[in-house]
Amino acid sequence: MKSKMIKKYGSAFLDGYKPAILVERTSKNLPLLKEYPFCEYNERLLLFFQSEKEKNQYLHQAKELKINSYEENRLLGLTLGYPEKSVEFFSQNNEIEKETGELPNRDIEIGMTWAGFWFSTSLEILEHEARWLWETYTHPKAIENPMYFWSDKDDTYLSVPYGDYDRLRKVREYIMQQRGLLPTATNK
Repeated sequence: MKSKMIKKYGSAFLDGYKPAILVERTSKNLPLLKEYPFCEYNERLLLFFQSEKEKNQYLHQAKELKINSYEENRLLGLTLGYPEKSVEFFSQNNEIEKETGELPNRDIEIGMTWAGFWFSTSLEILEHEARWLWETYTHPKAIENPMYFWSDKDDTYLSVPYGDYDRLRKVREYIMQQRGLLPTATNK
């Protein structure tokens, strides 16, 4: 995947439409964020917000949550602006992995990147999540970006132009067929 083609994680925040961002304390980009409210997330990361109100809301909700719990992962994902169903998919998988030592749902997991948002989701909800992102983040600097899907599992790397729902459906079907999750003419 060519990094020039993909909007950087921090650019979406600086452009004003990504509600929050996690940044390493050692990042050379910290001076760009000096005017933004922040809190310590952990010993390695700082969590920056677009407004003091968003920061206070997060701190109020997070104060009773155990780090890396389902609830804390869910709150963080939503605070960072990710789609709710993908946040739940990640949080549930994280809980199962902690209990079993195995990451579940590898057959339906897919990486999704769009306009500074990088996350994993399920092929089952991919179209819903893309639609949610496109409808939620309508900033001019967001909608100029294509959406990308990737998977280390099968070296998948495909792009979808902004708002192209037909291409999105075809990409999802293609990935599912490649993984044997949809019947093909040869295996019916």
